[in-house]
Amino acid sequence: MTELIVALSICATSLDLLANEVVQCASHSDDPVARHDLLAAARGQRIRVLEVQGMLAVLSGAFVDRYVADKQP
Repeated sequence: MTELIVALSICATSLDLLANEVVQCASHSDDPVARHDLLAAARGQRIRVLEVQGMLAVLSGAFVDRYVADKQP
């Protein structure tokens, strides 16, 4: 379970970095249509980051619950 938590954390960070790069690309584009499309793609990535963070929160909560339950007398 800890491996999945680490993987989701890395995934969220990577998706966020990708979104940042897409926004940078959009800022350098002179084509308004391309800029619009790139910003839409970045928004999609940001949404995906939130989804992954939600999965991470649920999984982390389950891990804590299980760990705490295992430590109870």
